[in-house]
Amino acid sequence: MMLNIRGPKLIVTEVTLLFVGYYVLLLTHSIKEAQRRQKPVRFSRRPRFGKEPRRLSMKWSIGILCTLYLDVFIALANYISSGSTVAKPVIVSYILLILFWTIVIVNLNDSSKLSRQASSFFSAYRVHLLYAWFVGLVFEFIYLSRSRKFYDYYNGLLYATRFLRVLLYLTGLIVYIAKRRHVHQESIITEEEDVGIEENLESRTRLKPDKSSSLFTYLLSFRIFLPMLWPSKNFLLQVHFVACILLLLAGRWFNVLAPRQLGIITDKLSENLGAIPWVEIILYVFYRFCQGNMGLLGSLRSYLWIPVSQYTYKSLSTRALAHVLNLSLDFHLNKKGGEVLAALSRGGSVNTFTEQVVFQITPVMFDMVIAMVYFLLQFDIYFSIIVLIMTLLYCYTTVKITAWRTRARREMVNSWRESYAVQNDSIMNYETVKHFDADDYENNRYESAVDDYLRHEWRVSSSLSVINIVQGSILTLGLTATSILSAYRIIYGTDKVGDFVVLLTYMIQLQGPLNFFGTYYRAIQNSLIDAERLLELFNEKPTIQDSPDCKELQVSNGKVEFSNVSFAYDARKPVLKNVEESQPIMRLILRFYDVQSGQILIDDQDIRDVSLSSLRSSIGVVPQDTTLFNDTIMYNIRYAKPDATDDEVRKAAEAAQIHDNIIKFPEGYKTRVGERGLKLSGGEKQRIAVARTLLKNPPIILLDEATSALDTATERQVQASLSHLAKGRTVLVIAHRLSTITSADQILCIANGSIVEQGTHDELLKKENGMYKNMWFQQVASEKADNN
Repeated sequence: MMLNIRGPKLIVTEVTLLFVGYYVLLLTHSIKEAQRRQKPVRFSRRPRFGKEPRRLSMKWSIGILCTLYLDVFIALANYISSGSTVAKPVIVSYILLILFWTIVIVNLNDSSKLSRQASSFFSAYRVHLLYAWFVGLVFEFIYLSRSRKFYDYYNGLLYATRFLRVLLYLTGLIVYIAKRRHVHQESIITEEEDVGIEENLESRTRLKPDKSSSLFTYLLSFRIFLPMLWPSKNFLLQVHFVACILLLLAGRWFNVLAPRQLGIITDKLSENLGAIPWVEIILYVFYRFCQGNMGLLGSLRSYLWIPVSQYTYKSLSTRALAHVLNLSLDFHLNKKGGEVLAALSRGGSVNTFTEQVVFQITPVMFDMVIAMVYFLLQFDIYFSIIVLIMTLLYCYTTVKITAWRTRARREMVNSWRESYAVQNDSIMNYETVKHFDADDYENNRYESAVDDYLRHEWRVSSSLSVINIVQGSILTLGLTATSILSAYRIIYGTDKVGDFVVLLTYMIQLQGPLNFFGTYYRAIQNSLIDAERLLELFNEKPTIQDSPDCKELQVSNGKVEFSNVSFAYDARKPVLKNVEESQPIMRLILRFYDVQSGQILIDDQDIRDVSLSSLRSSIGVVPQDTTLFNDTIMYNIRYAKPDATDDEVRKAAEAAQIHDNIIKFPEGYKTRVGERGLKLSGGEKQRIAVARTLLKNPPIILLDEATSALDTATERQVQASLSHLAKGRTVLVIAHRLSTITSADQILCIANGSIVEQGTHDELLKKENGMYKNMWFQQVASEKADNN
């Protein structure tokens, strides 16, 4: 009995239009959505459109898929009862139609698990799904108009499923459009509401891409690294890159030649011609020698990629450090040093990500496509369909399970960073730990952080077994289907035994790339998670930057003036307000922060109008807590002037009265000072700070409580060094120990952010009940009591 099923040409056309049109529209929408999310977007009070339409779409799409399965069951029943077959193009097209609507349903189901904005079905799927429904409806009408009338049982069932499918297409479109119009009418915002929204526009603007919205958008946020990955100014490295790509493509061709050559050898040997097929064997050995990452082509590609990889590593690491150093002080004060170091140490994950995408994931995709084309041309389209279904199922399950593991992986990375930060804090604060005998406390704190990390690490590691079982099952099913189909074709004389060898060898060979896909997809996920913190660092912008038309600072007299300056770290608690004349506030003068009102002038130049480099190169600083590099004394003094000679360094040390102490060390100027200068006393560190400031020879010097932490004897030594340092320069001193500023030209007493007294030491002592006078006599009395 002849079954009046679809015509081959029409159904092939329908499948082609569905697949091509749907995914072109989907890709177009993804690109536009990614572009839109890079711009400020206002969130209105309109109701979300998505939940109800998505449910309807799921129901109607599942109904359409069920009718296709009914067509298949009817065809099978007809074949069993009458032996009537269906044309191969029709069978293949039905398989692809079922695959298409399955993918659509999976997409609809996955969209419900995205973020609030991304889960809006109307914004994400309206065009592509409506297109698919419309194309299906048009072709169903064409089938009905061209069908001959049969009134047998099976054709009657077939017509029933076709009319049911038309009904689903038609009612789906009508109901969907009606729902959209209904929701749109409910979402109209009145003029008064719109005004309210505009008032909150700034707080409801999204500037940062949401990684949960779409994979394309998330990956696009990493484009900031592209200039660091591509050697745009090195032609030789560009040649290396192109050569690696060509070798990669050549390797794909050898992946086809090796199994094919093995099949030729099998056929030659099965013919039993009495001769060894030397040529065929030698060619096979050569193909195998060139094949794979360990073969000739892979090894040559790896060799050529070394300088490219080194360039990207150097570019990323150096630019990352330069960017962190360029960030403003407020960033460094609000971040743990250990966390920043951990983020920088994970920066290599960007390089790893690039290599895995270019040399691992891309070849896998090429191998799958080439396999489907080769099986289609050399054997049968059914083998291509097996590879297609196996690849899609493998990739989908890998992506879904890996996404499930991503959260655990992110928590593991965060807990590792926390343990690293705890460890770093303990080491950096070694003296404090010892002062309070807190070794056990620090050990317990670190042990707790490590235990937390290990809990998350166990979840990540154990979930790997689930992925391996699922992936192995999919690959085994694909290999089983290929073996059965190939054996069937050999039994009926369609193929040779060598073809069976080719197919099985190729399928087994494909399992390697697919296994690598799972491994490297997980590795890419891990690399992206590791790189997220580095991306956050690069997205941080310095709050203090050079103005576009800044000039170089020209210092003549070293006059520093604060004019009506107000500043606060927290707006609720001003630190300075209406400060006039000279004011020794180090961070403001160095422009680590900008004043909130007023201006700071150096020789009548607003420091906001000069370059940061020229400003800071004109100022020397001796801080309260001098920090030294874990290097030699010579290096630490010379740090102020890298091109200084050894003799200049020694003269600066002599002027700072530290030279005699240095030469007493066993290694003299080559003595390493330890982490943050741990091996030196407080007075020695302060005098080294004075020495390097003398070596810098700046016209303006800031002394920030330079002797507050020193004993009386050491203070006198440092004070003598500072006296030498101050000659011929503008010196601004921040001090609570008044004995260090008695010789100052002007003394400013600040209380509650404002100047309350101003004058020389003698002038301020003459003021009755003056703030300075009271503090002076209190300190003198305290020193006498200490001496007694």
